[in-house]
Amino acid sequence: MKGGIDSGLNEGKVVQHRKANPQIKKAFCLITLFLILGGGIVAPLECERSQKSRDVRKIKEAKAIDIVVNEKNPQGPALSLRFEQDLSITEKLWIPMDLLVDEKGNIYTFYDGLKKFNSQGIEVKSRRMPTGQGPGEFQKQDACISRDGFLYIFDPPQRRLTVMDDNLEIQRIQKLDYGGMIFQTDSKGNMYFLNLKFIPKTTDRQKLVLTKFSPSGIPQYEIHEYEWGMVRDSKGIYHHAIYPPQLKYKINSQDNIYYAMSDKYEINIVNQEGILTKRILKKGLTRKITQKEITKYKPKSAGLRPVFDMPEYMPAIVDLFVLDNHYLLVVTFENDDDEPTLAGDLFDERGVYRARVQIPKYFSWYALVQPKKSNAVYKNGYFYTIESDQDEENFYLKRYKLI
Repeated sequence: MKGGIDSGLNEGKVVQHRKANPQIKKAFCLITLFLILGGGIVAPLECERSQKSRDVRKIKEAKAIDIVVNEKNPQGPALSLRFEQDLSITEKLWIPMDLLVDEKGNIYTFYDGLKKFNSQGIEVKSRRMPTGQGPGEFQKQDACISRDGFLYIFDPPQRRLTVMDDNLEIQRIQKLDYGGMIFQTDSKGNMYFLNLKFIPKTTDRQKLVLTKFSPSGIPQYEIHEYEWGMVRDSKGIYHHAIYPPQLKYKINSQDNIYYAMSDKYEINIVNQEGILTKRILKKGLTRKITQKEITKYKPKSAGLRPVFDMPEYMPAIVDLFVLDNHYLLVVTFENDDDEPTLAGDLFDERGVYRARVQIPKYFSWYALVQPKKSNAVYKNGYFYTIESDQDEENFYLKRYKLI
């Protein structure tokens, strides 16, 4: 799919309107196939079938929305941004899962339980995370850190929220009528999920809906929705895109929601009242996918269903990060997987494209087959990543200071 904008508006103008070892590779392929064939969405589907139907309002668009259209190249005066590594944490036989950072710079990750490291990289707390349905037990974990330092862990199959303090002690357990994936909270404790729903009058087509919920779990409004999942052709064969459109979103310190679809260079900004106030666009076409990438990332589908489809052009957006000065950093697919770094675009507080930057390459950066959180976090002037060596045998938690 081609990405980009073909509008003739002026630049920056505001208008109104793994090469892996065999064990890791085999496990990854099995997990991926399980998710693609439905294993990863059974629980949310069951939630959707059992929950009561409610009307939830959509976001509204401001009467005078700011639209900033940028050309393909940055606009002067030139800015620069570089990443200076100042911390690396690793352990033997370690594959950290998920990456969370609190306001004090403490780092949390899941692997053989939950681990907490202080800002110097020293492990200070750990907790077992057994599988089960009792208190302190989980079937799945989708976690985030609140602004006041509490750890929120949502268990989608059980629709249960567990809140822990900074000592990893359980403070409360809350059942939710709704839920989903890619869980985040804002400064007031409101919760955000990608909620999975069936498309009316269908049995095998779903949509994902980014929805805001109150702290008690009552839906407030729907921000964006899109169809997701496999598509069946006229012969009854299911197709799954290797790079299907996926939604990426972040919540800034003022509780504004920044979101974008990966297949279109368009970032939308919604305020805490649910009003779409701004849209940032960038012209240009994305690069073509390389044969090496096709060979590396396309699963073998002979004898299996679905068929895996590769695009001609790469998606537009990998992820986005909102910086402290209201600048916006957008990670793109401009660099291919042979490059040592990722390519990024830096936008100023007005939404004007100001610089092209090189970003540390974090683990599984290219993955769009399933909705998933990024293995990178921006927090208080630092960029945190989960990274691996070239053979994906050794994994690291790293921190970079933005200069």
